[in-house]
This record gives sequence, C-alpha cells and structure tokens, in this order.
Amino acid sequence: MSEHDFEVSHLAFSHDDALLITCGNSLDGKLFIWNTSNGHIVSSLKVASQIFPDGITALSWGGFVKDIKLRNTSHYQFAIAGSKKLTLW
Repeated sequence: MSEHDFEVSHLAFSHDDALLITCGNSLDGKLFIWNTSNGHIVSSLKVASQIFPDGITALSWGGFVKDIKLRNTSHYQFAIAGSKKLTLW
C-alpha cells in the first residue's frame, strides 16, 4: 500500500477475492485497485476534493455487471460514497 501518501482509510476485496480496492484518507485522495494474485495495480484514480470534500467515507464491490439478458459479464462494478455523493463504477 506504499502508493498511498497518507493512511489507507478503506479497503474491500471483490466477491471472488481477485481484486482489492484501497482508498486513502481525505489528505491522500487516491484510490487503487490491486490484482491480489500478483500485487500489481490494475487501476488508479485521484479523487477530486471538490466532488468528495471530506474524502471517501465508504466503498463496496457490487459483483459483476449484468448484460441485457441479466447474465454476469467479466466486468466488475463498485461504488464509492462521500458525505454528499455516491458514484457507481
């Protein structure tokens, strides 16, 4: 977790334990998704302080995205929330 400049305030494993999402506190403002099998960063995001002024207060995985016939795809989804905003990815 050395990519975070300040403390890690939230983390969550995906439902299949393949990915780990970590979020730093409001001073850090970074979000990373890690591959748990090799420790590499899959994706990263700099959280805008204008959108999340108090930082991210909660995050959660939502399983796989469903296709038009409601079958699981290989695309993960997760949500992050601040004091006044919720974003689904």
